[in-house]
Amino acid sequence: MNKIELDETLIVNALFSDVIKAISDKFKTFKGQIKIDGEIVEEGNHRQYMSLLGFNAKTFHNIFSNMDKKSDASDWYFTGKIILMKDNFQEIKRSRVGRGGTDLLKKINEYEGENCYIPTDGHCFIKCVIRVLNKDLTCKFQEYINGFSKANRKGVMTCARMNEFNKKFNTSFQIYNPKNRHFHPRDVHDELDWVLYLHNSHFCLIRRSQESLGIQEIEDNYEQVWKTCRDDNAVTQVSPFAWDCETYSEKDTRRAIPYACTLINLEKLRKMLNRINNLFPDLKPSDPIPEEFYDKLMNVVEIFVGTDCIDQMLKYLGQYDRKRLILISHNGSGFDNGIVLKNAKKLTHCPLKTPRGILSFPLSNPYTDEDLQKKWKRQKEITGNYLQHINFTCSYQHESSSLAAWGNSSNLPANLRKIADVDIAKYTRDNWEELRHEWEPYAKRDTLCLGACLIKYNQVTKEVVNQNMSNNLTAPSLSLKGWYYLYHYDKEMVEEEWYETTRMVAKHTEKENIEKVYSHTNPFIRNFIRRSIKGGSVSANRKSFETNKMDEICNVLKE
Repeated sequence: MNKIELDETLIVNALFSDVIKAISDKFKTFKGQIKIDGEIVEEGNHRQYMSLLGFNAKTFHNIFSNMDKKSDASDWYFTGKIILMKDNFQEIKRSRVGRGGTDLLKKINEYEGENCYIPTDGHCFIKCVIRVLNKDLTCKFQEYINGFSKANRKGVMTCARMNEFNKKFNTSFQIYNPKNRHFHPRDVHDELDWVLYLHNSHFCLIRRSQESLGIQEIEDNYEQVWKTCRDDNAVTQVSPFAWDCETYSEKDTRRAIPYACTLINLEKLRKMLNRINNLFPDLKPSDPIPEEFYDKLMNVVEIFVGTDCIDQMLKYLGQYDRKRLILISHNGSGFDNGIVLKNAKKLTHCPLKTPRGILSFPLSNPYTDEDLQKKWKRQKEITGNYLQHINFTCSYQHESSSLAAWGNSSNLPANLRKIADVDIAKYTRDNWEELRHEWEPYAKRDTLCLGACLIKYNQVTKEVVNQNMSNNLTAPSLSLKGWYYLYHYDKEMVEEEWYETTRMVAKHTEKENIEKVYSHTNPFIRNFIRRSIKGGSVSANRKSFETNKMDEICNVLKE
């Protein structure tokens, strides 16, 4: 066997069995993933292109363990490259606290009573301080908190830090402990009329002279409610931008090089589509948009051309007066987000990478306008750095069909649907510039189609479950949050019959004016699912219906 050098060295006509052996040996010491890009040839018979990306040792052995049994590996020769991809991302150990995730959908209502004050959730401690002192210490408090190391619970105000906080800001805040009726810290220079009280890890205020009445008032008025699309901090109404990129493949490395990016503001597109519907009320949904308006729609799409097109797009977005943006592409998890990752000069946040691909790629925009940064810095509610935050996400995790099929199923106007008869593979490094007149209308049309699909999708999901794609990376997560919003439990426990005995279960409550939905949160449905999964491959089906003959049926059954 000839020694085969890996890691992007071009291998020419090497026995494929030797390549397999070299990769197997490499996996003994190499931690990461391997990419194979080349072709295998059987002498005088077959030629097969091979492109395998991101497999590890276990996957590799599963694929090739039986190769010698099915065919003689000594008859196959390999030409191409073996690329070693080291694990550059640090492992993130997620906290198991709040594993269900439903608390993220709740907010605490503000309450101001005679003997207590309940601030909204988020920075509750400093909100209490601001109410007592009547001056804003948000920025100074954030600097104080950031002075602690990450290992020492950075960003969290604790009871143990109360004494240090008072010294730092020359205040006299105390925390009341109802168990022993003590105030902490005890040595304060001036007792305040209001003291802090921790309720469910949430800082509230009670009057020093009426501790018991204040606590009782908090217990009676502490209210967690479900967030909806109408809440400022819950979900964005419509994701601001849809985008797409066009690439050509390098002959030698077969890497995708972007040469154009298209971008569209969904709010601007929505207003134009509504205007067209108002001007032409008799226009059917699938009818083509009139030509004069179609040209205007095409002009709404921004296009950035050149091998630095992604940087051009980021510079354009950097002038946009919005601290947080969401950019959605179709199949971005499998392609577009990877293109952005490869072209990003600096990785500022860790992407969310799963077997489905890069579901989310957050990025601090290095081209953020300086005037905008100064403006955001003056706004008290914005913390952290003042660079624009862009999150690249994927619509394919919500609609797994092709963009062309999605446009058809959404019943879009005929001239907004994806053009299916363009061969994008013919555009190469040598001809993409001179053929711009061909691919530019195609690229803009793709983005228009995606934008219109996203608008319809978000409108429907908002009407049904008061959620949309903006804060849900996948369709299952949107469904979960939506059902939890529509259908949930309160704290009251009631008794129900259970076979020949009884058991206590959470009382079920329904939102007013919302149709009942039997989902996995229903205790009977959960029990049905658990009972149906015993054994091998099964199919569980349940169907509900209403009838006015139920009394007759029950009487017959009783007889």
